[in-house]
Amino acid sequence: MNTIEISPEELGLIAESGTLKLPSDSIHNHLHAVSEGAKVQRAQLEGIELSALILCAVQLEELKKVNHGLPWKEWVKSNCDFSYMTATKYARVLKSGRAGRIPNLHPESIPETAPSAMSAEELREACTTLAASLEGLGGIRQLYLELEIITNGKSPKLGGPKDSEQEEKTAADDLSIAEQDAITTYRQIIEDLDQAKRLNQLQHLPTETRAEIAEDLQAHLKILTA
Repeated sequence: MNTIEISPEELGLIAESGTLKLPSDSIHNHLHAVSEGAKVQRAQLEGIELSALILCAVQLEELKKVNHGLPWKEWVKSNCDFSYMTATKYARVLKSGRAGRIPNLHPESIPETAPSAMSAEELREACTTLAASLEGLGGIRQLYLELEIITNGKSPKLGGPKDSEQEEKTAADDLSIAEQDAITTYRQIIEDLDQAKRLNQLQHLPTETRAEIAEDLQAHLKILTA
């Protein structure tokens, strides 16, 4: 059956234009076809919706590795058109996908390369592969519920066991993200120092500046080893 390209607001017009040309005993078949076509289109759009989410998460993952001079949370707030909480949810979806927890989605179909580093053909192929695998899973909210990233609002009263478990899980996720931010920041410092050593930049530093930097490094070393 061919997909009927239809938006919700056009349903009435399409139903009317089609039924006026049909015998009254065929109208039900036409409306059934409209319903089925919209169902197919909705599933396709949901697949595209989820594939875009995962590719966005892959891109954010790559951006997080870069030293922006800001904590990751602050960078997201300053550079993203969505909240840090949304970015966190995207990261959890990506983690679940790579762990094989998303139905019908093979972990190897999730690209390791950031979309910004892909060619147009590679990006198109990644979108198509992901969208085809994710069709029929519902939209973003349904996936969040499936992965227990959000609850359905039917949990016990506030303060009940499930709420406490969810709060603990959220707190643990936030702690994990903060830990990764800290590791990334300090690892980047080591990488920058190694890069300076490879480029032999030390020879360009005045003696006084060398002493100041060495003193600062020793002070930070004491803090790290405290």
